[in-house]
Amino acid sequence: MKRNQPFPVIAIALVLAMPAIAQLTAPSPSAAPSTMHRGMPHPREDRLNGAAKASDVLGIAVKNDLDEILGKVTEVALDLPSGRIVQVIQSTDGPNGTAMTAVPAQAYRHDIKNKVLRLDSDKEKMKAAPLLSMSEWAGSFDSTRLSESYQYFGEPSTLKFIHKGETAVNGLIPESRLAYLQKATVIIGAPVVSPQGDRIGTVNDILLDLASGRILLVIIASGTYLGLGDVLSPVPPEMFQSIEKTESLQLDVTHEKLRNSPHFISTQWPDYALPSRTEEIYRNYRIEPYFKISADKDADNTARNANNRSALTPLDHGSSKADLDITTQIRKQIIANTGMSINAQNVKIITIEGHVTLRGPVNSIEEKQLIVKIADRIARAVNVTNQLEVIVAK
Repeated sequence: MKRNQPFPVIAIALVLAMPAIAQLTAPSPSAAPSTMHRGMPHPREDRLNGAAKASDVLGIAVKNDLDEILGKVTEVALDLPSGRIVQVIQSTDGPNGTAMTAVPAQAYRHDIKNKVLRLDSDKEKMKAAPLLSMSEWAGSFDSTRLSESYQYFGEPSTLKFIHKGETAVNGLIPESRLAYLQKATVIIGAPVVSPQGDRIGTVNDILLDLASGRILLVIIASGTYLGLGDVLSPVPPEMFQSIEKTESLQLDVTHEKLRNSPHFISTQWPDYALPSRTEEIYRNYRIEPYFKISADKDADNTARNANNRSALTPLDHGSSKADLDITTQIRKQIIANTGMSINAQNVKIITIEGHVTLRGPVNSIEEKQLIVKIADRIARAVNVTNQLEVIVAK
């Protein structure tokens, strides 16, 4: 997929880790690995470790384990095409004004209970940390500075940072992986358009897996475009590209594809920290998830049913307008029932040649009966296969 030029605030290209990154020099004693990880495994970057809203991370206080205030998060530098959180920009007030420091996302521990980020540091160490100038954003993320930041905070770098225009070494830097840093504050609220210029919606928020240094999902407000009311659409970050002149994000999917992809009501956010739930979204867009899935997945309909048509997935959906209209009508009426659980709102609806297969977990027999009733009314009962599962008795 061809990528346009990015936002004007953008500075540097980067790609996924290459063997050469192992040649980085060892950290100095002052950059010893974070003690928050001592005695316990470091969060693995091939695991889904969390799903924090970027809007909640921006402005959040940063403290150490002694509850000393070290600053707050001012900005997050993101690379959408590679799905990476490159740096978290932390501000600290001091006698000489506010100092900005770029910190690897993996250095933080999200203390959800106390609504803070924990950083294994102290005020003296923060004073000696490499500084960042927000007015010189374009020059603050070259490979040398980024590597220094990762080393200073004792975090292994999983990124290969390069300058824009830098040539590939032995062909190890494919052009398709080059990208540019964008500010989270610019991405949130940015218009989302189709390649044809149609307005799809706006970016409602961004889900971050801080411990993995990954952008988990981009959440777009798409209900008006899809005709589904007040709904949000979760999309893998790799699906987006930037448009410089309009500061928009381009999403290269058809109206039908987006309409038949997962959605949720804006007041009822699913728990996307559940790997199997988020994996379904990645698979729906044919993106390989960065995280591995546990063998004991939470309840879904992917591998449980051995009944008729049990091998169907949302990717098997019929492409005819009639099939798409049936699925949309069923989904719209399910979402319109405000008492439905998040599980019920996200059941799989697979329509092929007029035959509807319903799959997935619901929270009660009543929800199951209501969804089947909706499908029967729209597609006729003879054309509906019910594979819904009740996972919570009420």
